[in-house]
Amino acid sequence: MMTLSERYRDALVADPRQDALNQLQADRFGSKIAADEQAGLVDQALALGSALAKQVLQETGEAQVANLLAENSEELVPNLFAIAGFYGAQVTEDEYPVAPEFTTIGYFETPNQLFVNRWFAQYDEGVQTAEMPLLAYEQWRSVALAHELFHYLDETKKMVPPQDYRLSLWKLGPYTHKTELTILREIAAMSFAQHLTNWPFYPGRLTELLMALTELYSSESK
Repeated sequence: MMTLSERYRDALVADPRQDALNQLQADRFGSKIAADEQAGLVDQALALGSALAKQVLQETGEAQVANLLAENSEELVPNLFAIAGFYGAQVTEDEYPVAPEFTTIGYFETPNQLFVNRWFAQYDEGVQTAEMPLLAYEQWRSVALAHELFHYLDETKKMVPPQDYRLSLWKLGPYTHKTELTILREIAAMSFAQHLTNWPFYPGRLTELLMALTELYSSESK
């Protein structure tokens, strides 16, 4: 089993498309999709998220969104708090205790509430010392916020087109029950967050790393 620092370094060099494909294949419904369809659906979801990120940056404009120079980086990172406000969303940063088996870094609550979990900031000094600076709260909170903003724009503003793909779950006589796949929306949200914030690796890895971080500090405190 890889250590946390090894998983961190692996995330930095991993292919985001492959990470998204792995996420689809690990999903209980996504795993039911025919193998020859999986890659195409992932590509569509990633493209959808990327396109929406570009649209959001164009709509908010330089007048509404101040570009902030990210610490220890030459990349310009948009001000996600300003973008959320532009679309009428309200952001709350607060501490929500987590357990090793379940880690929440952010969530969206209708109609317009976006929450980011500041609980992980207690680990900031440790991750800096361990040379994993991207796991510091101030570094990743915009990514978590962008992910939840996608769900807000999708559910409240209807800015995300409906899925063309429907998975057949069961049949009853001539009727076939089909459903959208939530996991494709999640992959699109990951792509949206990554492109909107210039994040260097697939955001789905962030939750995994923070869960591992929680497990590490929980075991050390015993």
